Amino acid sequence: MRIKQLFSLALGILCPLHAPKMRQFGVALAMLLSSLSAAAQVVTTLTDNLTSPPAGSLRAALNTANAAGSAATITFNISGGGTINLAGALPILRNPNGISIDGANGGLGAMTIDGGSSSATTGDRIFFIGVRGSDNTGLAGTPSANWTLSNLTLQNGNARGGAGGTASSISGGWSGGGGGAGLGGAIFVNEGNVTMNNVQLLNNRATGGNGGILSGAVPEGGSGAGGGMGG
Repeated sequence: MRIKQLFSLALGILCPLHAPKMRQFGVALAMLLSSLSAAAQVVTTLTDNLTSPPAGSLRAALNTANAAGSAATITFNISGGGTINLAGALPILRNPNGISIDGANGGLGAMTIDGGSSSATTGDRIFFIGVRGSDNTGLAGTPSANWTLSNLTLQNGNARGGAGGTASSISGGWSGGGGGAGLGGAIFVNEGNVTMNNVQLLNNRATGGNGGILSGAVPEGGSGAGGGMGG
């Protein structure tokens, strides 16, 4: 009887007695396949869109990889390779299990990611990696995550610090807030362990934000604040 049951299970010819178990098996299998699919993403287009990332784009792949229940990989399959011109900052890499991004592209051509900076006031940082629990973002921290970047050129990234706040003019000389630091034009490692293999960095920059100013008449001793550090 056991042998017959095994053959029935293998062939999918099941009596009603097996139906509940098979439904459970089917649900578990679907969840497993979904997890595997999310964990292995392939970029097939150079196109980028900030609000509606197209299927097969790097931005869409990152969104899915971030939500995977296990360590995720992103590879490329683009004939001739090419440059992905970012429409804006990419999603933070925040999968607690880590993400590997490999631009080898199956030997079809070199892959470049361009942050769009042509001056201190244009473009965006390319990769912001990891989440700290102390960031108070509500996202899971990634202290043990392993991040890997391979076989890519990262160019024209720009980490722009925010401008300092404007303060009211108060007798005694209060100044506006200092500008925010601009750190890591191509890559900023916030949390986790990063490994880079064959990654070329070209023309990236980090620009500190402008210092805040005083509103209204400036009293004796009042001043604007210093600009942020770029590094």
